[in-house]
Amino acid sequence: PPTIAVASPAAGEIYTDRAVLVDLDLNERGRVHYQDSSNPGQWIQICTNCITFTKAKTFKEGFNDITFRAEDNSGNAAYYNVSFYVDSKDPKINKVKPTSGFASGLFEIEFTEDNPSELVIEYGNSETGGNTIASAFSASAP
Repeated sequence: PPTIAVASPAAGEIYTDRAVLVDLDLNERGRVHYQDSSNPGQWIQICTNCITFTKAKTFKEGFNDITFRAEDNSGNAAYYNVSFYVDSKDPKINKVKPTSGFASGLFEIEFTEDNPSELVIEYGNSETGGNTIASAFSASAP
């Protein structure tokens, strides 16, 4: 079977655009298809009689678990699996407290985001000095 090397998409990466660069090389001419694990059985062809493929493909928002299949002209197949995230939507801030004026140091932020990784609150001003509070989130595949 052919050897398939995938440079992009990268495992565990978070892409901010649904159009993700697919960059792969084969060691011999062949056909390349891919399949999303959320839609098993549906193989999408991306090239025929190719050794290299470099082009953006559109993937769904959120977690993507993709399997590439490369076949040579004799029908021998090789597979490569990669999982990554697409997060192209901006977060929506629903509520912030305090809304204005003096703050006691207690802050409340309510937001909607499918794949949060970090929340950074910047407060203060240039006269009294600015401060930053950061909170990290851990992402897990569904």
